[in-house]
Amino acid sequence: MAIREARLTTPYTVGVVSNVMNETENRTLEELFSAYSKGQRHFMNWDFDEDLSVKGMDLSGIFFEKCFLFLDFREAKLNGAKFLNCNIKTADFRNSDLRNATIKNCSVESTMFKGAKTDNLTFQENYCYGNTVDQNDFEELFKDSDEFYTRVRITNGFPNGHGIGNILTGHIIQGEIKLNDLLLTSNGTEIPIVEVEFMNMVPKRQDFAITIPREFDNAENWGKLFGTEFKIKNTTYNNELS
Repeated sequence: MAIREARLTTPYTVGVVSNVMNETENRTLEELFSAYSKGQRHFMNWDFDEDLSVKGMDLSGIFFEKCFLFLDFREAKLNGAKFLNCNIKTADFRNSDLRNATIKNCSVESTMFKGAKTDNLTFQENYCYGNTVDQNDFEELFKDSDEFYTRVRITNGFPNGHGIGNILTGHIIQGEIKLNDLLLTSNGTEIPIVEVEFMNMVPKRQDFAITIPREFDNAENWGKLFGTEFKIKNTTYNNELS
């Protein structure tokens, strides 16, 4: 799933808290549960292996700082929890209790929150595919998310006479594109992407050319879609979670 990146180092000032681990190292869920049951709430530099689950656990008031947390938090009780300077990319918070929780200065790509209780959730200065996202973005993009999607804007579409299908060009608004991802049309048709090429035609913008099979020639009027926004379903992430 996720590939670990450089640890976020944005400073965040907190009060003096005892029982804080400062050395970065991988931890097990058994260590987490044991420390939590003994009253520890602040966990700094605790990293966990991917694909671990705390589904349904009561972790109310827990405070993660500078941690890698690619975890399954579904249905977990996280009332009043804090996630500060963490990498929570691909974490699954669906149907969890995040009331009065804080997520700040975190990497939040492809997180899922559909069905979560988010009353008074603070979502500030987080990072998603090179962009800073805040409370408004949470309400618009993250709150009801239950699958991983990329947002793109199409600039042109034309047949590729010597190739295997039609070529669509555009740029990525948010996310990433991989081979075999699915382009979603306006009527809900899922079109497989069979070739992907990336360019940098404009500074700080990711431009692309994707190829779709010829059988979808009439799915849209591809030549008249300049400026139209589409979603691409990221099959790699979604299949791993199915």
